[in-house]
Amino acid sequence: MNFSQTIMLVDEDPELCATLAHRLGKLGYRVAQAHSAEDARQVAIRETPALILVDRGLPGDGAQAQAILASLKQDPDVAHIPVLMTSARAAMLS
Repeated sequence: MNFSQTIMLVDEDPELCATLAHRLGKLGYRVAQAHSAEDARQVAIRETPALILVDRGLPGDGAQAQAILASLKQDPDVAHIPVLMTSARAAMLS
């Protein structure tokens, strides 16, 4: 498969990002990564991904993830990009 679309991962855990990037790459996606809230908007502007996955479990009890979402949605260059909040922590899903 060659979708040639980019999915952006925002997570502070580089190991988890590498695992997800590998799996998404096997499905034909390009993957961009940001490991901090500060990098997220710049990477989104530079890469213009088709989808952004943000770890809801970033440090700060979700406040950092919400700040990333707000920053992205306020920027007209990237506001159109869909954002999914994700979590690898089962406790956050309840």
